[in-house]
Amino acid sequence: MAENPINEHPRSRELALSSLRVNPGWSVYCERFAKILETQIDEKIWDLKTSDEDCRTLRAARKLLTDAHAPEKMLESMIAQARSAADTLDRSKKT
Repeated sequence: MAENPINEHPRSRELALSSLRVNPGWSVYCERFAKILETQIDEKIWDLKTSDEDCRTLRAARKLLTDAHAPEKMLESMIAQARSAADTLDRSKKT
């Protein structure tokens, strides 16, 4: 597991990440992410000038971005990691 550079408790990190969804900046970030997908990937995929090989590459990149690296999925992953670290820390204090 990576070192925590700012020595905050993992539970604090979990709560901060969980509250991110209600932050107005989060919706702006998600909208910006969707706009980038649309303008930088989707438009090129549908452009007749784009080669078949480039289209395949762009479709694969789009799949990665929307499946594993979408903002909401990244946030869920970070929350789960912080929760796991906090639970591990809590269990170690009990023993």
